[in-house]
Amino acid sequence: MKRRIMCTLIMTMMTFVLLFAPSVTKAGADGDAKKAYEAGDFNRAVTILIEKLRKKNDHQDNIALMETVLPFAFKKAMSQANDYSARGDWDNAFQAYTEIRALADEVSFLPPVMKEVKIDGKKQKQPVTFDVVDVTSELNNARTMAIQKHYDDGVAAQDAGSWKTAAKSFRAVKEYDPTFKDAVGRYDECRDKAIFKVAIMPFDDMSGKSQFGNLGQLITEQVISSAMNSNPEFLRFVTRDYLNQLIAEQGLQQTTTVDPTTATLLGQKIGVQAFVFGKVLSVIPNFPADIEKAGDNTAEIYVAKNQKQAIYARYIMHTRSGSVTIQASYQIIDVEQGNIVSAENMQESADDIATWVTYDGDERAIPQNVLAHQIPPGERPLSPPEMLANDCANKIASMLAGRLVSRFE
Repeated sequence: MKRRIMCTLIMTMMTFVLLFAPSVTKAGADGDAKKAYEAGDFNRAVTILIEKLRKKNDHQDNIALMETVLPFAFKKAMSQANDYSARGDWDNAFQAYTEIRALADEVSFLPPVMKEVKIDGKKQKQPVTFDVVDVTSELNNARTMAIQKHYDDGVAAQDAGSWKTAAKSFRAVKEYDPTFKDAVGRYDECRDKAIFKVAIMPFDDMSGKSQFGNLGQLITEQVISSAMNSNPEFLRFVTRDYLNQLIAEQGLQQTTTVDPTTATLLGQKIGVQAFVFGKVLSVIPNFPADIEKAGDNTAEIYVAKNQKQAIYARYIMHTRSGSVTIQASYQIIDVEQGNIVSAENMQESADDIATWVTYDGDERAIPQNVLAHQIPPGERPLSPPEMLANDCANKIASMLAGRLVSRFE
């Protein structure tokens, strides 16, 4: 009887342990790496595993997953790179082989991992490395073939007088090897011949708002500055001063009128391919009176346990705002075509706003949505109209600069 009771107690205790003791599970391979592997994104899986194995170089499941996924990563990448090579797409082939070498280097620079192996029937951890693919030969060949193809394409385009196409090909050669044959000299020659000169004429200010300064001149200067900041390769912007220099070099009168009616003939004589003429049509300031919206609110707060107190506040939401709007227009005259190739009206606005709340009573009674109405630092003077007008002019100039670079570059 006692023995039966003892067995029952033991079985009860074992059941308790199984039910309530914390479970012990195997960590398994990294979840993100496993998902990437299962999705066929082998490179990402390898990258994740490298990071994990640097932190814990004896994680057996991650080691096993790396041994599985790494050959797939190299096989997939090599297949794509070899396909580019077979098609003669040497730029993409070079890029693909470069990525394979980068992956191989990343794996090679991984410190030896400690893999669990059996030696004489006993489990021991031994340092192991992973096999990588050497693409040095393929990489060098793709580079050589890419350089030669770009150079040959450049020579053919240069012979055909396609200066921009030729310059782009020789530029590609330079990026691979700036010492290759005479690619640098040919690039400079073709780029000079491909340069497209655009004369930006001072915008006429027709707004009659002289208090805002010379907005036409500001827009003109900012168009050139913004366009040049994009570092165009085949576009050169000509200012009025440089235009006068070109006119003088051609023996023309310095007083030569430059307007839409003379632009085509003048451009042919001085080597300018396009002219941009513009106007500031209007400047519209709008600074209305401050807006005030009054309200009041009663709330209850706890002053002691289970004891409330009513609080009250009257408040005013203040809004002060101002804006300036500029309307402008421009037209582009293409010298070769001899006509207006683009014309557009533009409008930009700049504004400023200040909001704050004043009150009487207890601030804690003011609703949160009213307090959120405040914008630091609260009450303040607005930006001057002249500053907002300059902001508008800069916006218009930036917009026009983008259109010019997109059209002619």
